[in-house]
Amino acid sequence: MIHRLTTTVVALIGISATTIACTPRHDGQSERVIDSAEYVHIYKATIQDFPEPLPARIAFPDEPPHMEGDIGIGNAAGAAYFYWVCSWEDVFLTATTDTERHEAAAHLSDFPNTTWGLSHYDDSEGIWKKLVESAELGDLTELRQFYRSDCGFYRSQQ
Repeated sequence: MIHRLTTTVVALIGISATTIACTPRHDGQSERVIDSAEYVHIYKATIQDFPEPLPARIAFPDEPPHMEGDIGIGNAAGAAYFYWVCSWEDVFLTATTDTERHEAAAHLSDFPNTTWGLSHYDDSEGIWKKLVESAELGDLTELRQFYRSDCGFYRSQQ
């Protein structure tokens, strides 16, 4: 499952100390590079006016995952969007009712169409849609794998 999001995901999840200079964009242009202080500032502004609902009893951390060096500006909002999507993956994977699963699946399905997703996530091959559809049909393999590998920061906050 290789797509343009991979570099951004690795940087956001806190699994490695890797930082990236730029976040991929659909138009092939590089984004503006920011420093750690601006990254934190933009993250805080993003979570203040975040347009998507978090699951019950989940709140954004006050600080984003640590990054330093040259940081693509998209990573600041990306940290919030990945926290959001990981929270709904968690709900889906731990759901005890169909209602919880359906609500989580609806939010997961929205990810590519979020403000951040439309600007930074290229899923022209429909990988994300297939992942959510497979999970809805009971095959949680890919969703669990994504949650384990790409939601380290979220899991560290729970």
